[in-house]
Amino acid sequence: MQITIKIDAPELVGAVNNLAVAMGGKATSNKNTSIKEEKGKKPETKQDSKETKEDKSDSQVKTFKPEELRAKAAEVSKSGKREEVKALLTKFEVKNITSVPEERSAEFMSALEAL
Repeated sequence: MQITIKIDAPELVGAVNNLAVAMGGKATSNKNTSIKEEKGKKPETKQDSKETKEDKSDSQVKTFKPEELRAKAAEVSKSGKREEVKALLTKFEVKNITSVPEERSAEFMSALEAL
């Protein structure tokens, strides 16, 4: 038994095709749609491409939680480099580890590891 559905709402075609692929079926398209199925890939929607861009930017810049920075700073301090850790706080213009801005946490961690 074959079921054929014709959709005249191009904005919904991607969603329906994604649903079909998720259910183990095969996404199809006809001449009225602009979505093409690539072998081994599900059709990409606007939302998918946004998430992919966000994932790429997240993976490029690793951030650290204040707890992680604090643990590394404690480790470095215990190895006899307490003054260097204090100097690093001064360099980053912060009073304590929890004040390190999230966007600079990777840079701070790298500096700690370099000590």
